[in-house]
Amino acid sequence: SMGMIQDISERKQAEGRYQDLFNYSNDAIFVHEMGDDDLPSRNIDVNEQASRLLGYSRDELLSLSAKEVVPVEHAPSMFHHAQELAEKGHLTFETENIRSDGRVIPVEVSAYLHQEGLRRFVVSSVRDISNRKHFEQELFNKNEYLEAILRTTPDGFWVVAPDRAIAS
Repeated sequence: SMGMIQDISERKQAEGRYQDLFNYSNDAIFVHEMGDDDLPSRNIDVNEQASRLLGYSRDELLSLSAKEVVPVEHAPSMFHHAQELAEKGHLTFETENIRSDGRVIPVEVSAYLHQEGLRRFVVSSVRDISNRKHFEQELFNKNEYLEAILRTTPDGFWVVAPDRAIAS
């Protein structure tokens, strides 16, 4: 009937919009099935940004699982994150990923659990946070430097705020 044709047409348009969002996202997007052990199985879909982030082709990424691009020392936290995701349905955390060239990069992962019947899928949006980590380290180093000056200064001093109040 005409209503069913219109419904299918609207659904195809919506799928196209979502496919564009998936493909042109600034974040890497990984979709994988969650195993019975609550751990990720191999990727079943990735976007172009995922290939750029990790330096693998799309086909290479589809043959890998999240476990294979996370440093081995993060395995215990990966298990903890997977359990928390299974309980809450969504989770944001920081970890590291290994690029195809062996370089390790810090990333922020925002994961969402999607259920289809008995199958559970995880959609993860992954962002390179190398710059953020670099600036956090610079700020930490500057604070350490200033604290060292304060600790080693033999004279007393006061810190005066812009409104001329003495800061504590």
